[in-house]
Amino acid sequence: SQYGRSKPYMMSPGNHENTACGTEHPYQEYKRRAANMPASGPESAGMYYAFDHAGARFITLSAEEGALAATDTTEMKWLKGELERAYARKKAGTLAWIVTMVHYMTVPHGYCTATEIGSCCVEGCSQTDVSKYVEDMFVMNQVDVHLTGHQHLYERTSPMYRFKDEPPVTDTRDNSYFLNPAYPIYVVNGCPGNIEVHHGFMEPRPKWSVGARSSQFGYATIDYSDTSFNVSYLDATNDHVIDHFSIEKSPGKSAVEVRAHHSSNGKSAVDQVEIF
Repeated sequence: SQYGRSKPYMMSPGNHENTACGTEHPYQEYKRRAANMPASGPESAGMYYAFDHAGARFITLSAEEGALAATDTTEMKWLKGELERAYARKKAGTLAWIVTMVHYMTVPHGYCTATEIGSCCVEGCSQTDVSKYVEDMFVMNQVDVHLTGHQHLYERTSPMYRFKDEPPVTDTRDNSYFLNPAYPIYVVNGCPGNIEVHHGFMEPRPKWSVGARSSQFGYATIDYSDTSFNVSYLDATNDHVIDHFSIEKSPGKSAVEVRAHHSSNGKSAVDQVEIF
């Protein structure tokens, strides 16, 4: 494409990359094109990987072919190790932000308000054991933003944990400014220009669903420093800002540190312990 010839970009697979057409080689064309992505071991084949850019760690996932459908898959074990290493760097002050990315809104974990049948945005559908396992990893290792697509729309959440957007969040600018949030913000950005399957959003709107919800064709931009992370969603026809939010960290402080403990039934839980 003209864009691909002029701008570097990082790839992430979704359902449309499965071009096997009944053959024994699903994702063959994608893997050929993804050969230049950072290596995460021979088993990843460009389907999942991580990279640093200007003080942030971007972790790109693949939920294809059940790769994140259980807690003991090869990719899930890799994700656990990758998050733990990134968090250690955050605590050491050598990394400012952690961003995770996957194609699907709720696989292996996420939040959304799309109404399409099968989108699985409601609590009883999306909160599986695997989803809770991944969410605990996100929170324990201080993931800041989780990016998804699939649905041809844009929306975002407050900092979230177990379908609740509290505490602690300080937001004084109409849900566009978050100071030292303990939990990740979830962004669905799947509306770059495909005219098919523009579904609506659930009503009444959940409290944790904030900012603009839009099916207007658009694109997102991210800019950040060591203490500020800013995301904007712009109208593709005129570059006007449809939505914007910022995360800020207080000087000398990280986000709230969390840890897992095990209850009597052996399931993991997360609670707040301290600010460092």
